[in-house]
Amino acid sequence: MKAASSDPVRLQVLVRKEARTARGIAEAEAALRALGFEVTGTGRTSLSARASAETFSAVFGDRPRQLHVPPPLASYVESIAIAPQHERMSRRRR
Repeated sequence: MKAASSDPVRLQVLVRKEARTARGIAEAEAALRALGFEVTGTGRTSLSARASAETFSAVFGDRPRQLHVPPPLASYVESIAIAPQHERMSRRRR
């Protein structure tokens, strides 16, 4: 099932090894927020974020085949990927 255009785009952001410090994570988070993304979680090596379809398109283009790290994030981020959508599995009745 494909997400509607009004659904937020969810991203997984891998932080560069040299930026995997409290300061590096905080700076990566600030840079994501400055681009219009909402940071929804942080860990030792990654961040989760989401944005409207409009913000996503403004940063990455309309239909990117591969997400390139935007220049404001380049010092902190190794890669960015769209998070897979999870579908709830229904339980079968016996």
